[in-house]
Amino acid sequence: MNQLRTLSDEQLMSRTAAGDEAAFEQLYDRYAAKVMGFIYKIVQDQGAAAEILQELFIRLWDRRKQYNSSKARFTTWMFGIARNMAIDRLRRMKRRPAPVESEAEMEQMERAADAGQNVAQEVSNRLRYQQLTTAVQALPEDQRRVIEQAYFGGLTRQEIATTMNIPLGTVHSRARLALKKLGQLLEELQGEHE
Repeated sequence: MNQLRTLSDEQLMSRTAAGDEAAFEQLYDRYAAKVMGFIYKIVQDQGAAAEILQELFIRLWDRRKQYNSSKARFTTWMFGIARNMAIDRLRRMKRRPAPVESEAEMEQMERAADAGQNVAQEVSNRLRYQQLTTAVQALPEDQRRVIEQAYFGGLTRQEIATTMNIPLGTVHSRARLALKKLGQLLEELQGEHE
């Protein structure tokens, strides 16, 4: 088992695809706590997050031969599946998801998971998360709804147009205006904390 600790995620997945349970256990040990925190941020329910985590690793084992390291890093693949499962659970529960990180912040979380995140980075991430939440809440209602459904609800712009019963062009305009406004709001909030 000690030699497994030195293997990359992709090497462990290659061994897992061949049926190596010890390699899969190493991946679980490496990421379970970090993925649990990520899922909890979305569902805001400890019990549901624990169930999703268990289901996630069952799904990863079942799909172990489908993973392709040339298409995505293991953490990208795993966090993507976890995010989708959490959002699906919320839809079944008919609850709105808690805001999750932007794509750039998700990538940062994956890098931190790979490298072993330190306390200073965790504080920085929490501050950024609070700033993003504050900025989204400050958007005009029509823009905020589009952003929440797109980035936090996982809907496509076409699905948003259908759900909100508005033209697709309006969704595009509101998203563009919202992203521009978010950029301005985040700059202001970051300036306050410097």
